Amino acid sequence: GSPAYRAGLRTFDLITEVRGQPVGTYADLGRLLNENHGETVPVTYLRPTRVAAALGSLGDLYVFESGLAALTPESTGDGLKDRTGMELADLYIADVDSDSPEQRAGLRPGDRIISVDDVEVSNWLMVEQLVQARTGRGHTITWLRNDERMSATIQLQRRSFADQESVSTTRPTLGARNWAPRVPEQTVWRPSLLRYALPSALDETMDVIRFIVVGISQIAKGELSLSTIGGPITVYDVIVQERKKGASYLLWAMAVISINLGLINLLPIPALDGGHLCFLGIEALLRKPVPLRIREVASLFGLVVLVVVMALAVKNDVEKRWNIIAAQAQELVG
Repeated sequence: GSPAYRAGLRTFDLITEVRGQPVGTYADLGRLLNENHGETVPVTYLRPTRVAAALGSLGDLYVFESGLAALTPESTGDGLKDRTGMELADLYIADVDSDSPEQRAGLRPGDRIISVDDVEVSNWLMVEQLVQARTGRGHTITWLRNDERMSATIQLQRRSFADQESVSTTRPTLGARNWAPRVPEQTVWRPSLLRYALPSALDETMDVIRFIVVGISQIAKGELSLSTIGGPITVYDVIVQERKKGASYLLWAMAVISINLGLINLLPIPALDGGHLCFLGIEALLRKPVPLRIREVASLFGLVVLVVVMALAVKNDVEKRWNIIAAQAQELVG
């Protein structure tokens, strides 16, 4: 088993602290454990226990019980999953509708979705997009259970949904749901909200800046693949996914995207503000303006770099979603 399994951690456990440091996101978990070089660290977690029909006809209830594990990550490995065996639970099935096509096909809670119609998925939003891209046809869904690969072709049931204007629409819907718990944060009284909010916002901003700078430097060094660069379609997917979680998540995503764009704008590339600041610094050192010809050539070079990066981002977006785009185009054509 993995280091996480040997430590007593199980699927759907929610990590809350590592070595006494709070864990709010998967990035926090990665940052805290990446500082570890093989030594054992205490990990606090919450384990959900399902109470069937606790809310009567409204559904089941999950009760979280706290626990403490002694985790010893591998000293070497490529990424958090390789070193610990831990990953996001976004693609893990938490519940399957009884007597649904998914249940009859063998899909069970704890299974991890790998692909839909031979398209590898990286998040639950991609699963939803793929099953809705082709209507009236069966979908081949592949999943993992205890390292065993399973697959089945499932004809999804069509379900009716009503929007805010009570207009009813039907669409194929997966009769299974992923694990996406909502753990309410404890409310803490602050006598001066503004005095607390400003330093906290600054700390959060600095954490995001450090995270983005590390990512850019890893891409520049070749440690991170160029395929991780996303364009407008990726931004749209992130906004849609965070909007489903709530307003606070949406605002956070918009803030991260804004900071990202701001940092990119400060890169020392002509045609960006960072390039202009670079020229101003050179002029301050030389105490004379940079020759116009040099500025023109540098600006042209910077423009070419920007176009190449934007083209690469759009290419990555299209490649990741090509099957979805092709399926939707086929539906439109008929």
